[in-house]
Amino acid sequence: MFPKALQYKIRSFPNKIDVTDRDIGSLWDYGDGPSDHGDAFEERRWRYSWIGLEACLFNDMLAQKWGADTGEWDPEGRFKREISTLVERMKPPIRGQRQWFVPDVPMEELRERHKKLEVHVEAALKNRRQA
Repeated sequence: MFPKALQYKIRSFPNKIDVTDRDIGSLWDYGDGPSDHGDAFEERRWRYSWIGLEACLFNDMLAQKWGADTGEWDPEGRFKREISTLVERMKPPIRGQRQWFVPDVPMEELRERHKKLEVHVEAALKNRRQA
């Protein structure tokens, strides 16, 4: 059976993309502006790299259970390189200062957190069905 927690995450994925598009759209209108729209391009690279990593996580979970595979293509590596480039560019100007929006969690820890969350969601759904 397809895990409900994963099903909900995959089904909510287009909403994430829609919200990202709207947020980036506001930068086209109210950001740096013409001629280069640099902030909009950078924000788009940042947001879609994270969305891409989440899609890679979904793919890994599906591959483990049902054999879905990307073949030789390595999108995860590309997204991580893009994020690293942007993190370097966003380094705080004052030594030791940390920007709140820069995640500092390795992918392996995110996978572990996701597994724990999935267990808790399944338990909650089971308890809900029994009630």
